[in-house]
Amino acid sequence: MKPRSMHTLYRNRDYDRSWPMIHRDACRGILIQDGLLAMIHSEVDGDYKFPGGGVEAEESMLEALSREVLEESGIRIGDPIEPYVVVEEIGGSRYESQTIYRMHSHYYLAAIYQKGFQQNLDDYEEVAQYRLTFVSVEEALSHNRALLNRVDAMPWLPREIYVLEMLLQDASLPLNTNIR
Repeated sequence: MKPRSMHTLYRNRDYDRSWPMIHRDACRGILIQDGLLAMIHSEVDGDYKFPGGGVEAEESMLEALSREVLEESGIRIGDPIEPYVVVEEIGGSRYESQTIYRMHSHYYLAAIYQKGFQQNLDDYEEVAQYRLTFVSVEEALSHNRALLNRVDAMPWLPREIYVLEMLLQDASLPLNTNIR
């Protein structure tokens, strides 16, 4: 299964190409119900993000996708699961000096199999008060764009905005959108 496309975003260009690189893979779910997206909304910061997260050692992409979506949203996913897009992010690491951080976020369209399970959030996710919500593409996009120019903007906003814009233009998906 191949994604429809791959896109590279530069988080920053504050790095030297000779620096060592840390690579991380992540999986994120695009879940649609009644024309709305299942998104994780931070009640503290106001942003919307797709449920998902990092792939652990010895874990397949689909295992990581299922685990992360369940942990963040309380939703079990099921077939069909289809690769949609890979977004590569590159920049100087925020946590390790003189290191390049590169992440591939693999987005998958997936069916909602069962919902209503309790979230199992990491500490930083609890602090940000991550909550599952069903929202239109336009609403999530509008909120994320409004947050983009803040000094303390979340580094994942450009990635989520890119995918939301892609979904907005994709006439093959059953989304309630005002713009086509």
